[in-house]
Amino acid sequence: MKRLVIVIPTHNRRYLLFSLLGQIFNVDHSLFELVVIVVVDGSTDGTIEMLKKEFPQVHIVYGNGNWWYTKSMNEGFKYAEKLNPDFVLTLNDDINIQKNYIAQLASAIEKTPVNTIIGSVSVTNSQPYKVIFSGIKQIIWWRMKLVRYHPMFSDIPVNTFTGIHESLVLPGRGTLIPYHVLKDVNYFDEKFVQYHSDFDFSLRARKKGYLSVISWDALIFSYPEKTNSSSSFINTPFIKFAKSFFNKYSRLFIFDNVRYIARHGIKFLFPVTFIVFILASFKAHFLNYKIK
Repeated sequence: MKRLVIVIPTHNRRYLLFSLLGQIFNVDHSLFELVVIVVVDGSTDGTIEMLKKEFPQVHIVYGNGNWWYTKSMNEGFKYAEKLNPDFVLTLNDDINIQKNYIAQLASAIEKTPVNTIIGSVSVTNSQPYKVIFSGIKQIIWWRMKLVRYHPMFSDIPVNTFTGIHESLVLPGRGTLIPYHVLKDVNYFDEKFVQYHSDFDFSLRARKKGYLSVISWDALIFSYPEKTNSSSSFINTPFIKFAKSFFNKYSRLFIFDNVRYIARHGIKFLFPVTFIVFILASFKAHFLNYKIK
């Protein structure tokens, strides 16, 4: 039986984590040997005590509170190596899954070539469900624009999603990675402290010849309102938005975006792409759909 190691980073979200772990241990365990690693990055809300009492089978990796997303993931990946995994599944603590979620990922493995990275569709946690991510079918490289299969927060019945579709990049929220692929690509890049490391990993993996797809049958249910306030769909005061360009924990952090564009964009068009990024960020702040 293949061993699937699930890696979940967390920081002071004890109740959300408790709910997710209950769901994970309630899925069909006949498909994989499931092992769960929770990377607790300096939580002070009783997360560790809850894990030891309610889920003693969970492996805990202790962070110092300054690991943030990318280092937390990498420390989880490194710990996973000791457990001899065949696959690693990256999950966030602020999601819900259905009983058939792992089964749908197992089905996707059977339908795709060996060494394929497989992502999940994410929709809002409350009805009517709205699409958050269903895959990227194209990237317009000169402006680094992601062309989505479905616009973010579009109203599409989840029962209409089915099949395996290529996705040029995948988020860390619900991505299944063969472990030797993870090692070959050299994990996530910790230069991206909080954001971009997941998409960067996808693109680096593709440059090495690995296919990335998304299973529309594998659904996760997310709480988008709990994401970082620099996200374009969060209603943020302008001053806070402007400061986020200089906050290394923000998805708008200028130096991370410069690194990402320089690494994956069209190099001789870098100045144009960077200006487009700035203009698009302002457009998104003032004009995009907001959830709060």
